[in-house]
Amino acid sequence: MVKRLLPWLLVAVLGAGCSCSAGNQPDDDDDGGGAGQGGDSSVGAGNEGGGFSTGGAGTGGAGSDCVAEAELVYLVSYERQLYSFVPNVPGTDAYTLIGTLGCSSTGFPQSMSVDKSGVAWVFYDTGELFRVSTLDASCTPTTYVHPVQNGFNQLGMGFTATSPGVFDDVLYVVSPDFGLATVAFPSFAVTQLGGLVGAAELTGGPDALLFHFAASSATLSQVDTDSLTTSFLHTFNGLQGTQAWAFSRYAGKFYMFTSDGIGFGSTCTVYDPQTNSEMVRDQNVGFTVVGAGQSICVPPPVPQ
Repeated sequence: MVKRLLPWLLVAVLGAGCSCSAGNQPDDDDDGGGAGQGGDSSVGAGNEGGGFSTGGAGTGGAGSDCVAEAELVYLVSYERQLYSFVPNVPGTDAYTLIGTLGCSSTGFPQSMSVDKSGVAWVFYDTGELFRVSTLDASCTPTTYVHPVQNGFNQLGMGFTATSPGVFDDVLYVVSPDFGLATVAFPSFAVTQLGGLVGAAELTGGPDALLFHFAASSATLSQVDTDSLTTSFLHTFNGLQGTQAWAFSRYAGKFYMFTSDGIGFGSTCTVYDPQTNSEMVRDQNVGFTVVGAGQSICVPPPVPQ
């Protein structure tokens, strides 16, 4: 699931008076809530999680164990808003505002991932981790302690299945300060694995694979979690050096959200590894995406 904003850019935005605001233990029941903007809630979180259909793309790795809200992709913006995203819906109708995050933090959202119960976990640049309901965007602090605390913190994060098609997940994170690590629940203990030091994002899926996107080189790779090495998949055209980024994976396709910075709506680019092709899905989604996430309940890759 993810996005990064450089410290100098944040300082400039805060100095300009930009107003922007965004996760607890997996498997907890979330409080119900509305879909946000007062519009049609049939797409997105909805009233009881909505009546989302995978549109023939297949079922998630956990089948009937998955709640409806866990089958969606979610986005968090620098403006502290949570959205659902349905890849099968064309254009900007795919994006539904769930609500504004009321997390008790002086910082801004940095990254996000979604667990198997449909709970969003949002990391702030202050080093704090919050539990956010994907039904109403309500926010709860956690006891997570960031291993290396800076004035401005960056983290990439993504849940993936522990084994293909198994209803169990693990949260991987990656930091410029300590590399790849896992976060345990409910203790929030961080186990540092090393390797992969750098600013990047992560995403996984029901097939237990883990993927890494480095914005500086616009390179997508698959991560071997045993050897802590990566295998190159693709370099995106024109995305090098983007200032805010995140990505998600749905039915085997990658959805990259990139922006030149605050005040610039993110562009959604789709990459299909089966055809090795990329295309711009949405030139401007209307907000700056800094985190993207999906659970292991989304459809797996379509068999070739």
